[in-house]
Amino acid sequence: MILFYKPFRVGDVVKIAGIKGTVIEIGISMLVLKTEDDLTVIIPNSKVWGAPITNYSGNKTATL
Repeated sequence: MILFYKPFRVGDVVKIAGIKGTVIEIGISMLVLKTEDDLTVIIPNSKVWGAPITNYSGNKTATL
């Protein structure tokens, strides 16, 4: 579902299930984040869809 809906991309800064980090990989069964303190966190996709997702990179303001 993540690959289909694409709520975020590699390089986006996101917060998922209380964990904030940069997306470094999106796989079929898991998501890999690099946190601000340089930790690598692997989150199963089933947990991603069961949790709130905040995409800090996706909140760009359009200019007219």
